[in-house]
Amino acid sequence: WASQLCLLEHNPEAHILKEFALPVKKILVSQVVTFLQDPKIAVKILSSPAHVSWAMETVGEGFNLPIEEEDSIAKAISLYKTWALETKQRPTPINDNQQFFMQRILEHFSLLFAPRANTKEGIEKHAEFCSTVLDIYVEIGRRIGQTLSVETWELFLKLLIGLTDLILRPDFPASQEQLQRKLCSQLLRVLFELWLLSRTRNPDLWKALKDRVRGWTHHMALIQTWKFVCIALTKRSVAILYGPSEGTESVIISTDHDSIQKINLEEEYVFYSWHRMLNLIGNPNETITVPFIFLDFMTGVEILVNQYLKIGLTRGQETTRYISPTGNTIMHIFGTWLFDAIHLNRQGFEEGTALATKTLITAVSQKQNTDFLPVYSSSFFSSLRHALAQDGRVLITAIVTSTNLFILDLKGIRCLVPAFVHAIQRICTGKAKLENNVMPAEHVRRACLAILATILSFANHFGDTNFFLASDANAVVAESFVDLHEHFSSILLVALERETFQPNIETILSLTFAWQFETIKNGSKDFTKKSLKAIVNKIKVKSWVPSVIQRAIRSLSEMSVHYTSLGSKSFVTAKALVDVLCKVILQLGNPCPPPHDNISSLSFYCITKWIATEDQWVLKQSDTRQALLSVIVAGLTGKVDTMSSAEAETASKGRKNKDKKKEDKTVDKLLAAASCEPSDIIKKAAKYTLNVLMNLTGNFPAKSGAASFSSLATEDDVVRQMVVQNPEITLENAVRYMRYFTTDDNVIICVIDRKNFDPDGKPSVCIVVRDSYGRYTWDSVLSFLPLFEKPVEQENLPNDDEIPADSPAMQHPFADDVKVVCTPYESSTKQLNSKDLSNVMEFLGKGGEGTSAATSTVENQVAREKAML
Repeated sequence: WASQLCLLEHNPEAHILKEFALPVKKILVSQVVTFLQDPKIAVKILSSPAHVSWAMETVGEGFNLPIEEEDSIAKAISLYKTWALETKQRPTPINDNQQFFMQRILEHFSLLFAPRANTKEGIEKHAEFCSTVLDIYVEIGRRIGQTLSVETWELFLKLLIGLTDLILRPDFPASQEQLQRKLCSQLLRVLFELWLLSRTRNPDLWKALKDRVRGWTHHMALIQTWKFVCIALTKRSVAILYGPSEGTESVIISTDHDSIQKINLEEEYVFYSWHRMLNLIGNPNETITVPFIFLDFMTGVEILVNQYLKIGLTRGQETTRYISPTGNTIMHIFGTWLFDAIHLNRQGFEEGTALATKTLITAVSQKQNTDFLPVYSSSFFSSLRHALAQDGRVLITAIVTSTNLFILDLKGIRCLVPAFVHAIQRICTGKAKLENNVMPAEHVRRACLAILATILSFANHFGDTNFFLASDANAVVAESFVDLHEHFSSILLVALERETFQPNIETILSLTFAWQFETIKNGSKDFTKKSLKAIVNKIKVKSWVPSVIQRAIRSLSEMSVHYTSLGSKSFVTAKALVDVLCKVILQLGNPCPPPHDNISSLSFYCITKWIATEDQWVLKQSDTRQALLSVIVAGLTGKVDTMSSAEAETASKGRKNKDKKKEDKTVDKLLAAASCEPSDIIKKAAKYTLNVLMNLTGNFPAKSGAASFSSLATEDDVVRQMVVQNPEITLENAVRYMRYFTTDDNVIICVIDRKNFDPDGKPSVCIVVRDSYGRYTWDSVLSFLPLFEKPVEQENLPNDDEIPADSPAMQHPFADDVKVVCTPYESSTKQLNSKDLSNVMEFLGKGGEGTSAATSTVENQVAREKAML
């Protein structure tokens, strides 16, 4: 077959027995190979080159015998193996002219690969014989390859090309498919390993290999072997250039068959063979016609690209001869394959095209600091633009891999914004065809939102800056960045309406809040109104799960900052929002099981934000105000409005109607809630809303403008002032002047003794009070002192042991001592029962002698001070 491929010239003086009758050949071969099995006989009898040549003519003919003559074939293989590898057990003429006879042995071995068996058993045996010969071939290359001449190596390689092409050619007989399948992987492994061991630089041989390889690309084993060899050569070349830690110290070929072969090649030949091997198959978009094989090729390309991308990431203190490869270097090596794969996007090759897209984006992203050549930048932008216009796997890969593309320092990358916006619109509106077996659609939409988050600010930031690429069917119509406003608004509103995946909804709410600022900054309030309406509607119809509803209500609270930007009719939006939240609270009732109690609580806080506005719109909307008061009452007391008779009748009929089961459950839920204890979380929120409604509505903001609800002064400020005014007080000992108290389990009081604060020397303190509504700070001076000091007459004061036990002065309304607490986390109050309360009232109403005297003293003191004023 090698002769037919014009790799070898036919020798007319060889194969003397070729035309002999088969019975004669069988007898001759059998007798000769059996006789020569004993090495001593072979060495003794075959004493001249002519004798050896005659014997080899007979033995060589044994490789052409039918497979049924397996005994003779096996003996011929064994005999040639001994002559090829064992110098002491072969005839002397072979040692004297090793190159000549080694070439004859290699040629005769190749005759065995010609198809001949027609039965399954025969093909199995034939494949076994061929596999044995291939093992001998490899052993020759590994053990005595360094002794072979260039001529012998070149003949060896030509034979390998010929017999590999014989087995792997596209027109190989279908009846021999089993033989092809069994030998394919081993043939290619032997061919590539021996090719490297030969160290050949013969351009004719490399060309012959390249020409024949193009016809083997329909075999997966070719791509896999090529991939393993290229990876091994790449790792070795990288180690030579950038240091041992970046690669390997030798060419290590590791295959899927757990076979690891180490080859030590000269550095120059590593680079030579790497370049030759890498381009052996050529452009895969032209030479590979099987989709899954094309995918495997692109897998190899991805591995090779990643090998270059990680150079320098793990480098230690070692010195290297060259700087790390730039993005231009990687594009120069692999760019054409990747660009062509994306642009061609052949039908059925989508997996390989998607992998090419991923590899290209990854390479450009990680080499963002490269000043890419114009040819590579334009090719990248064009390829990615083309990928974004596709459907299915290619589009998914382009989106998922590009989530961080716009935050990188890539020159010109923003010219792709219209194409990405168009792709995101198609995905979020469901117009793009996605493949769920590739990735769940909700994850693709999440990647879209991640990209959208990186480009939202572009519209206002770049304003009227024009796009260099003209709009076409693959991108939204936008001449400048400002034209993207309507597209961003549309995407977010559609996403709010259609999205069902919880993490995505939360992201959309955050992006919506951010985009509201951008649109208001641009002078538009339509998006803010529409998005508020959409969110409120989702809460109203309970389209989202409770956890998402909670997040939505928090977002509505944050969005209250836009109230003044909504125009003269902003109260309409606020009123609709508050009305819906009031209905939600009533529907859930109090108490309600978690997490619905959090929904009610958050609704109260959200309502508070929307009623504490400058125009105090809630005072003018009596129906909303009344509904809010009813909700607050329900939140504080846990009561549910009693149903009217008409409502009760409707509910009764609803229980009989299967179509109204939802209403029945709601009524039952409300009735059941009325008999339970109110939720503390809801009560706290309702109390907070009531406090705002009572204290701030009508009073806030002041005429001077809006101000903080809380005092700005803190304990730190007071202490620092004390340190400045009193040299003996330091920040370290100031704690001695501070005391903390708690009352009602929700109020913390700090009392700071302010030494030398009052010019008249009166006792002074700073009081800081904190509750759930804010912080309040006062400076207080003790002003109401006695007008004169009254001497204390000790002799008139009775001792404790002289006071009768039944005296009113010794009476105590509690049976137990009052607990004094030292931390704000303990409760100091005691629950009063009816008996305790009656005792206290009885004590206060007794009006004994002591009580009358105390009352008289207070009245006299007040009268005197009043006269002085």
